[in-house]
Amino acid sequence: MGWAEQMREAEHRLEEGDLDEAIDRFGAALREGDLQSAGVDQETDIRRSLARLHKTRDDYPKARAALDTALSRLRSHPRAVRAEALVLVDLASLQREWGYNIEAERTLSRVPAGSGSLDDEVLAALHVERGIVRKDLGRLSDARGDLEEGLRLARRARLTGLAGHARTGLGLLAVLLNDLEGAERHYRAARRAYRSIPDAENESIIWHNLGVLYDKQDRPADALRCYRKALEMDAALGSEVGVAENLSATASLLQARGRAADARALHLRALELYTGVEHKQGAVTALVNLAIVARQSGEPVEEHLRAALRLAEEVGNPRDVADVRFVWGDCHLVDGRTDDAFAHYLEAARAQSGMRSMLSEREALSYFDESRGDEVLDRLVRLSADAGDTRRALMCAEAAKGRELIRRLAGAPGPDGTDRRLRSPDPELALFTADEGAWFEQVTALLQHHGSGGRPCHLVEFHLAEKTAVVFVLTAHDTEPIAVPVSTDRALLRDVTRRWAGNGAVRGDRREEWLQLTVPLLEPLADRIPPGERIVLVPHDALHRVPLHAVPLQGTPLGIRNPVTYAPSITVLEHIRQRAHHTGDALVIDTSGHSGDLVFASEQALSVTETLTGAGHRVTALPAANTARRPPGRREVLGALRSVDGPRILHIAGHGRFDPQDPMRSGIPLGERSLTARDLAELRLRCELVTVGTCESGVVDRHPGDELLGLARALVIAGADALLLSLWEVDQLSTGMLLRHFYGAWLTDGEPKAQALRTAQRALRDSTAHDARRYAQTARERSMIDPHAVAAIKLAEAKVCLAARDHTAAHALAADADGSHTLSDSERLDAERVQRMARLGSLDESEPDYDRRLYDDMRHWAAFVLVGLGG
Repeated sequence: MGWAEQMREAEHRLEEGDLDEAIDRFGAALREGDLQSAGVDQETDIRRSLARLHKTRDDYPKARAALDTALSRLRSHPRAVRAEALVLVDLASLQREWGYNIEAERTLSRVPAGSGSLDDEVLAALHVERGIVRKDLGRLSDARGDLEEGLRLARRARLTGLAGHARTGLGLLAVLLNDLEGAERHYRAARRAYRSIPDAENESIIWHNLGVLYDKQDRPADALRCYRKALEMDAALGSEVGVAENLSATASLLQARGRAADARALHLRALELYTGVEHKQGAVTALVNLAIVARQSGEPVEEHLRAALRLAEEVGNPRDVADVRFVWGDCHLVDGRTDDAFAHYLEAARAQSGMRSMLSEREALSYFDESRGDEVLDRLVRLSADAGDTRRALMCAEAAKGRELIRRLAGAPGPDGTDRRLRSPDPELALFTADEGAWFEQVTALLQHHGSGGRPCHLVEFHLAEKTAVVFVLTAHDTEPIAVPVSTDRALLRDVTRRWAGNGAVRGDRREEWLQLTVPLLEPLADRIPPGERIVLVPHDALHRVPLHAVPLQGTPLGIRNPVTYAPSITVLEHIRQRAHHTGDALVIDTSGHSGDLVFASEQALSVTETLTGAGHRVTALPAANTARRPPGRREVLGALRSVDGPRILHIAGHGRFDPQDPMRSGIPLGERSLTARDLAELRLRCELVTVGTCESGVVDRHPGDELLGLARALVIAGADALLLSLWEVDQLSTGMLLRHFYGAWLTDGEPKAQALRTAQRALRDSTAHDARRYAQTARERSMIDPHAVAAIKLAEAKVCLAARDHTAAHALAADADGSHTLSDSERLDAERVQRMARLGSLDESEPDYDRRLYDDMRHWAAFVLVGLGG
């Protein structure tokens, strides 16, 4: 029987499921004397088939030997580039599946991908395998690129199995990035591909992966169903690794439901199978799970975790190292060994930092969810504070804030978009290894720099954990920060901020709920920071959406009691302080087009220009005065921002739009396109202040790792020293009044920016209907060239009169505005409503009250915040 007959018989045996006989027949084919006449490609195919069967049998040494022999034989055939590439890909796959990821990547680097002699099949296999290896090594950005390219090539070559492999890898990647819907979509597509071939071995993998996915979604019945299906298929295939993975996953489900004895038995069996086939990564998972069961049962864990750590370090995946260290730290914490627990948590944080350094910014924002990042730092903060080491506690709290933003600020040179690879020194790791004394000296020096006019500056930083917030207070006179634990409920606070954030209206029961959650957070400041002295607030987690300056302290809102600025972190402030200085010019951009509901945005731009010019600034206006009534386009605005050499002041008037689905697409509408946060982040500004006088310009979306996405982040990256932004949609007339007071106090009276904002907020809070009407009349005079603007401002003035109960004036102004025939449909309906209310109100014969305060509610005066340097 020749080699060809042996091959046919092997394939027949394989179809019947007789793997042992198939292996024997492939071996016999290699021993046939006529094989040399078939050529090296045919011999290589036989050895690759033999290796795949040994791998199915979990016989790593024999599979490896078959591939090594194939490579050795190919050395004498330098033209067999394609055959060699396929063997190298197979070898890398084998190494990866047994946990040798670093070796797998080195193997793949030997494939001559750029030689031009490889077809789509080989290139697709290379990209898919390299993508999965890089995923396992934690380099998720590179992995995505490889897997997507592999899928494209597989589709083009109609390689169903390879397309399934690419989909599987993309699904695993999506799970790591917390995109569970995307993961399920990829898995289902992969399962369809494998069924159509058919490929039971890889279909079983998909069943397992779906089980993991459903477990994450808290669907235990569905997860168990998938694990059982995968277990049946792997048992039929004789795959010990597959059986072990499904046993371990099933055990974790039982463990979560209190069935510790059953879980231990399954984990032990899984460990036995993994160890038998030298599958290190699987053994790490089994050992960690056994340690968790042991801890819950009060048994020793050291042996399990020491073995797990040794294997995790051999495999080279920092995620596994971090997981082992975290569990080990928890075990020591339960035993009361806090010093040992701290040491393991610190190593877990360092491992996560190493992981972060291998990701792009966007991938890191998605990858580091609360369970992977914040829990470690929560424990480090708590343990340090409990031990009285408040400096170390503050350092750990600081490490929990905006690490990717800091990475961007520390990177060199300018950014090329939010997907760029970040290779700058890791700021989180720098904090963990920094000398406490030297770091604390930098913080106190920063506060001294922020103080001005002989007035001290104080730091208040928050760290929000599950049931406790730690409030750090460092006054200008302290030699050590204090750390005050405050009982709270992080989940409830997150829920409350989601429900009411964005409109500034907090009334009735919601106001009581809001006060109960927020007032205790400021109580540690009462006896430590006197009224009138500046405070830098560094929020954390849900507190980024809370207007802390509006929270009462001893009966007075904090922002009225003290000048307040916000910062993403102390480290961000230090980066801002070290940047290049700005020039004396100003740029004012009116994005409204002088029409619709943005009339006051145009008036705001005119008023700001007038104030800036009066203070001696050279102002560039866009669009120029007396130009066509249209908003400038995106290209025009970007051109102006790039051409002006570092304006000291940038003021943007118009609408803002926050996109919760993609916060970096938030921005300012400009006709058909918007000026987005991504656009702004790519600029190189050198502004002392950027004001975005629009609704929701300061709204941010918090991502894991306390990353803030939105306009604020983009402008800090672009080079702004300070930002004046709004947290919610605001009344345009009151916004104009607040900004007029702010610029006047800052530029004319010489107050620091933080104090100027406090002055403006107090002035607006105390403003009467008389003040508002006088401002509207002045605005109308500035807008006389635009009939629609005049009519719209008259309508706003009519509302002020209505609030002052001057029904006669309100009716007259609204009727006059309506009769101008320049109002939009919505404005005309508004004018008719004001007229009706004025007619009804005229039945009340009480006198008008122009001394009535219109803007004393926080939704008016507290909408704007100052972020960054406040001097």
